[in-house]
Amino acid sequence: MNARSVSLSLIPVLALWLAGRASADPTVADAIVERLSATHHTTFVRLDALDSSYHVAAPTVALENERLVLRNLDPRSSVMIKLHADGRPDLASAEGMLAGIVDDTMTAEAKAIAIWQFVVDWRYHYIAAETGDEIDDPVKLINVYGYGLCGNSAAGIHALSAAAAMPARIWSLGEHVVAEIWYDGGWHMFDADHEVYYRGGDGDIVSVLELAADPAPILATAYDPNGASSAFMASLYSDTSDNYVYPPTPASTHRIEPVLAPLDEVRFELAQGTVYSQSEASYALYPTYGPPPNFANGTLTRALDVSQPGSDWLIPVEWPFLLVGGELELALARDDVDVEISIACGSPNHLVVPTTRSGQTLTASLDSFFAARRIGSYSCSLRMRSLTAWSLSESVAAGQVDWLFQFAPRALQQVRSGGTNFRAELAPVGGLVPEDWRGFEIVHAWGETRDFAVPGAQHFEQSAEFDTDLVEAAASFDGDSIVLSVLTAGDPTQTLQVFLDTDVDARTGHRQKALGAEFVVENDRLYAYDSGAWSIVGSVSVAWLRPDVARLTIPSAPLDLIAGGALGLRVRRWHDWSTPPEDLPSDVDRWQVTVPHVIEQSGAQATDLVRANVAFDDAEMVVSLQAEASALQNVHVYLDTDSSTTSGYLHRGLGADFLIENGFLYRHTGLEQSAWSFSSVAPLTRATPQTNLLQIRVPLASLDLTSGTALTLRVEHWLHWDARLDSLPRFSSWRVPVPNVIAQSGASAGDLVAGAATVQPGSIVFTLRSLGGPVQLLHLYLNSDADPSTGYAHRAFGSDYLIENNALYRFSGPTGREWSWTRVGSVVVRALGSDAIEVVLPTGAIEFDGRRASVFVENRQPWSTLLDSLPQAPNGWQLAW
Repeated sequence: MNARSVSLSLIPVLALWLAGRASADPTVADAIVERLSATHHTTFVRLDALDSSYHVAAPTVALENERLVLRNLDPRSSVMIKLHADGRPDLASAEGMLAGIVDDTMTAEAKAIAIWQFVVDWRYHYIAAETGDEIDDPVKLINVYGYGLCGNSAAGIHALSAAAAMPARIWSLGEHVVAEIWYDGGWHMFDADHEVYYRGGDGDIVSVLELAADPAPILATAYDPNGASSAFMASLYSDTSDNYVYPPTPASTHRIEPVLAPLDEVRFELAQGTVYSQSEASYALYPTYGPPPNFANGTLTRALDVSQPGSDWLIPVEWPFLLVGGELELALARDDVDVEISIACGSPNHLVVPTTRSGQTLTASLDSFFAARRIGSYSCSLRMRSLTAWSLSESVAAGQVDWLFQFAPRALQQVRSGGTNFRAELAPVGGLVPEDWRGFEIVHAWGETRDFAVPGAQHFEQSAEFDTDLVEAAASFDGDSIVLSVLTAGDPTQTLQVFLDTDVDARTGHRQKALGAEFVVENDRLYAYDSGAWSIVGSVSVAWLRPDVARLTIPSAPLDLIAGGALGLRVRRWHDWSTPPEDLPSDVDRWQVTVPHVIEQSGAQATDLVRANVAFDDAEMVVSLQAEASALQNVHVYLDTDSSTTSGYLHRGLGADFLIENGFLYRHTGLEQSAWSFSSVAPLTRATPQTNLLQIRVPLASLDLTSGTALTLRVEHWLHWDARLDSLPRFSSWRVPVPNVIAQSGASAGDLVAGAATVQPGSIVFTLRSLGGPVQLLHLYLNSDADPSTGYAHRAFGSDYLIENNALYRFSGPTGREWSWTRVGSVVVRALGSDAIEVVLPTGAIEFDGRRASVFVENRQPWSTLLDSLPQAPNGWQLAW
């Protein structure tokens, strides 16, 4: 299960009350459009009838749907909703799908082709999330996932054909799976995964057995529509040794009928998702695959009924989309109460989840539970248990659960160009709605496609009151330049200033509200700030794409950006220098963009360096270098590991502490910085995945890197050591951030050899690896205040917190010599194979002082025997974020 970063905040409710009580008669609901910016809109629709139709007006331009929000406004009644849009099929059930696919006027062959085309159109090829029957149902395949393998697509054809009273079956061809449909007295093959079927000489669609006997229809073209070799595909049919018909599969029974309990809110976010389900079996088959390329996450927010009696509550949830994470938040009624939270999905056994507490607010993240099991669930239950003498109704004043779920964004009913007619069908659950039913709200958030921005650009948007206001900007990195597009609400763009904070530190550079600018763009010039004065350091290309859109191309070489780091921006627009400007952002904040982790530059000769990248894992740094077209011959990579020009070999403004020369790593040992004196450290592994690409792997244990700092590099390509071909970058050095990684050598199986820490919202994830034996009994000491004189005096720093296996403790001793700890929470510890573990530490229970910490890890067996520590030096592993 992938890590997530999803906002659970709610869109403010726009109250649009309609007269009259709920009825079963269709009505046209009122709708309003709120203009958020020049290109973004939100339509709020308030329904007071169980069967309502409404229209969302939209311009006839390309649109991007952003989210759909459903709210049950009544505190007493549960309702099931079905939302329909004109021109879109009903995907909620197999019969709904068929109603949009076939009709009685069609021939049997036309029906079969229509079913095949429907499956082709509504799924894409990607590894299946699980290997069971559930994803073989077209309702789940299309609505929940949107992706699957050949067998899932074949099963979708089979299920829809069976629902249309057309017999079907599924063939395994060894390395591929296809479907057949029976009509006109024979079987006919349909392959939705490769988007093909074949016709014989008589014009009829042929069967699997006919293709096995004569693969000529396959071989009529060199490749099939999916790009697969026709010769290979023909061999799958012709080799009948492993071909067989699947046993009959179950009929499609699933339905997408979400039930919203009283005051429920459901948010379907149409941006690319971050958390997805994948079973252990599926992952084992395809361990190198990343997340699906097109999936989405939504949130079901449900208030808790805190009036129940007793000290042990079960809170069940059933949902038609796949639950993959979530968070529970409780407002406690008293200071002296405590509540244990546990969860079960598809099992009667509840597992305790870690909680954090701030005052009388208790929070329980469910993410680690789902991450450990990898696969989501449609049915879960939370268990709340009072740990004190107080009952839960006396302990809890209020609470809500935010359930994160996975869905297929294409299957969601969406606003289309030119406007869309919608119909909302609401069905009360367990009886009629009351006379004073509060109604239901639907929110469509959508935007007009940004045709002024470079594809893949990073955006900032804000609302506008006047046509002169700045409303949107987009920044992208293109080789040697930053491309910045700026949009007003309608008024022509005039004089622009762009302030650039290259170190993301308001204390340095020229102060501009929350930004400290090292550089400024003013019209077509780039200026650098130094000691209170500005000096010209470059030219900027300015083009007006429209009267209200300006595009600036800013050279990035003078900026000395950190690859993979951040850049703060503030844009100002002036009518003349004497009038107040318009700002983006309009408040005191800054707009921050991410600098790509790669460095690129243009190349004219085949030997020119055009691209470089530095990547880290828990034991190695991988430097990838690419030339324009030719093979890389002799390479120098200068490495400044301490960000100091006063140490190491001084080369073009860089103090190189290490040098990579082809297949060896060297350390500078000269007494003078000008002395070319290097000693060999270690041989390096080199690989050439393609002719013009070179990858060099450097053991981290051989480098003096400090987590959270910057590593400065310069690359040179030589024909001979006296004839330099090119440099990257050509006029400066290049910096990348050093992640929180550490590596050291080991001799025995229990020795700790590598560690990595990933800081993310709400937690720090540690990955710890041994030389071969298991990490058995874990002690992880954490110095959270960067002060060695506080906390438990262990090694060379003071430990404020301790992780002992899956428990988190805070130091509570009167002196640093006392072994005295108070438990403050839990952590998730899980094995990653036989030689590594992952530790998920919730940061809500930790008090950090600043953005640095140090860690010391011990592997023990038993507790009295220390097998190894990480690091082996006494001063701890330094973390930064």
